[in-house]
Amino acid sequence: MALSLPDPTFDAESTRRLYPTLSLFEGFPYLVTRVVPAMYHLILLPVAASELELVLLARTQWRANRLETCLVTGADRAWFISADGRDALARTPPRGGTVVTGLLKAARLWPDTAERQARQRRLDALAEAHRRKGGYILGDPTKGGRLARTGRGQKDGHAASSAAPRAESGAGAVSTRPRPSSARS
Repeated sequence: MALSLPDPTFDAESTRRLYPTLSLFEGFPYLVTRVVPAMYHLILLPVAASELELVLLARTQWRANRLETCLVTGADRAWFISADGRDALARTPPRGGTVVTGLLKAARLWPDTAERQARQRRLDALAEAHRRKGGYILGDPTKGGRLARTGRGQKDGHAASSAAPRAESGAGAVSTRPRPSSARS
């Protein structure tokens, strides 16, 4: 189980007991981006940056991808930015879940110091440990979905047996019409 961005259930006794047992990467400061529930992408930030610079970096990163983002500056200090841009300071950084790194581009580049390289090696080892566990992550199966409409080829919200669903037009559209029987294998 993973706890995500500020969790309103954190006051629940069961959550308070579970939270400290979940892993927390301690190579502060860094940005956490919630890609899907229980999958977090980490980007290391420069240790020498001021808190104002770090907050501006976090806001810039949020603007770049509009995903829930968290600036973690310590084990008990985190600044969350929700997907809609609201922010909140908290004492509970994201913990647990599957950690990945190197997949999202940072909004800004900074010098690659020996200290940052050492933190990156620790982060890479943590991400690799998560990969070795195996398994898979299920995201929200309703994401991007929509309810059926009553209309052409549909009766009371259910597709009619003679009508195949139509693909949306535009880039990436895939035909959902059945293949002719002679083309089936």
